[in-house]
Amino acid sequence: MFQRDTPWRQGSPLQRQEAVALGLIPEGDIKSIAVMVSHDCDITNGHEDDVEIIVGPIVARDGSFVRARNPRRLHLQFTSASTSSQCVDLLASEKRRISKAAFRNDSSPDSALSLSPEERLGLKQWLAARYGRPAFPDAFEDRLAAIRLEKAIAKIVGRASNHVVGIFFDLGPDRFAELPETDPYVLRIMIAYDATDGGSAARQEAEDVARLITEAYTKESSPETSNGVILDGCNAVADTYLTLFDLRRLDQWRVDYISFRQNPPGRFVDPTAI
Repeated sequence: MFQRDTPWRQGSPLQRQEAVALGLIPEGDIKSIAVMVSHDCDITNGHEDDVEIIVGPIVARDGSFVRARNPRRLHLQFTSASTSSQCVDLLASEKRRISKAAFRNDSSPDSALSLSPEERLGLKQWLAARYGRPAFPDAFEDRLAAIRLEKAIAKIVGRASNHVVGIFFDLGPDRFAELPETDPYVLRIMIAYDATDGGSAARQEAEDVARLITEAYTKESSPETSNGVILDGCNAVADTYLTLFDLRRLDQWRVDYISFRQNPPGRFVDPTAI
C-alpha cells in the first residue's frame, strides 16, 4: 500500500478507526490525533519496513510551541471543512515505529483534516530541530541565566504570532568558546520575520519583540552581571534578508535547548520555568 502513488505524506493524520486498530489510541478516544511523521521518501521506500507516528491530544494552541520554537514539543494545527480547526500537541519523545505491514491494504489518511503549507513546513522544521539545534557554551548559558534573559525571551516569543519565524544568536568568534569570567560574551540577536506573507504587520511584530528583549536585558542586567553578556544589538530582520552565509555563522535559539557537557553529557534548561 505504501507505493509511490500512495496518498500518505509526512503530516498525514490517521483515520481514527485505523489508529485504534493499530493500538495507537484506545477505543472511544475522540480527543487524540495520530500523525504520520516519517519523511515522504521513507514512507514509499521498500527498504523501510516501519513508519514513525506520534499521537497527541487535541489542545488549545500555544504560541510557545509553534514553528519549531520548542524542539521537544509542537502544536500542529489541522484545518477541517466540517469542524473548527484542531490543534494536536506532539511530543518528540512519543514517537513510535509501526510496521507498514500492520496497515490495511486500502489504508488512507483522514481526509477530513488537512495541513496548510506553513504548518507542514513547521512540522519538518520541528523534526529536524531535535537533532540539529546548537549547543551553546556552558559559560554563556550560565551568564544568560544569571540575568534571566532566556526566561524573558521565552515569554516574549510565546506571545508572538507566527510572523516571527526564528530567533538567531550571533556570538561572533566566541561561538564555541568557554570564556573566563573576566571576558564577556558579545551577543547580537536577530528576530527573523516572514516578510512574504506577513508584510508590515510581521515587521512590526518582530520590531516589538526586539524592543521587549532589549528592555528585558536592560532591566535585568547590573554592574555585577552585565559584563558577562553584552547585548550589542537586537534587531528585526526579514527572512528574505538572511543569507546562507548568515545561517552558517548564526545559531537559532529555541524555547528550550541542550547545552553540551562532557559529564553529564547534557543539561536540560527550561527557560519558561519560574
